[in-house]
Amino acid sequence: MRFTVEEFRDLVRVLEEHPEWRSELRRVLLTDELLKLPQVVSRLAEEQHALAAQVRQLAEEQRALAAQVRQLAEDQRALTAQVRRLTQKVDDLVTWQRGEAGRREGERYERMTVRRGPVLFSGGMGGSTDNPVVQRRLVRWLKPIFESDRFLETEEDPTLADLIWWKGDRVAVVEISLKVNGRDVLRASRRAEVLSSIGVNAFPVVIGEDWAGSAAKAMAEERGVEWMIAGMSSEGLISFRRLSHSSRSTSGG
Repeated sequence: MRFTVEEFRDLVRVLEEHPEWRSELRRVLLTDELLKLPQVVSRLAEEQHALAAQVRQLAEEQRALAAQVRQLAEDQRALTAQVRRLTQKVDDLVTWQRGEAGRREGERYERMTVRRGPVLFSGGMGGSTDNPVVQRRLVRWLKPIFESDRFLETEEDPTLADLIWWKGDRVAVVEISLKVNGRDVLRASRRAEVLSSIGVNAFPVVIGEDWAGSAAKAMAEERGVEWMIAGMSSEGLISFRRLSHSSRSTSGG
């Protein structure tokens, strides 16, 4: 059976006149799957909308998470900086404590050495430069410098020596340190040179428990600085210790 064009047009016209017949025609012409397609498309659209909403929600959550991560990174950097500052403060405190402990130990060693002067030098007289007896003698010795208006630098000023000790006409200008370094050697040398330059028979001495390094000992030998390190003495200091305490003083005091 052939379906002519005129018949098709008639069918179209009838469907236009009776739209209620269209659904029946669709049911006859289309499969169940095709009939359900609009519902499927609608459901897919709804699911797509829901998925898009989920994606937007995930994006929001991701942005919030990224913000939290950035904040945590900032907090961590701040905490790291605080830890670094605290560590530096602790290191500074430990360094200060060590330095303070070393300073106190050095002062204790210096005081003990000054008190042991008669034993260390086998007699004689002297003491620290804040001792009135030593101060009076230094004033007598330094009178030519005072009268000349010469200004003494700190490193060469005999009144700042740790210990002044004399036997007969010889005068030891002493620097004391647990570990004797080059500065100790240089101060002893320059301060003794000042007294020697005004006629005092002075010589430099360093006393300590150890050398800070081989360079300090080499400097002492080069500059003629006598030493007493860990109970061992240089030849010049041994000679000074052998001097008689009753030797007549000609050093101006």
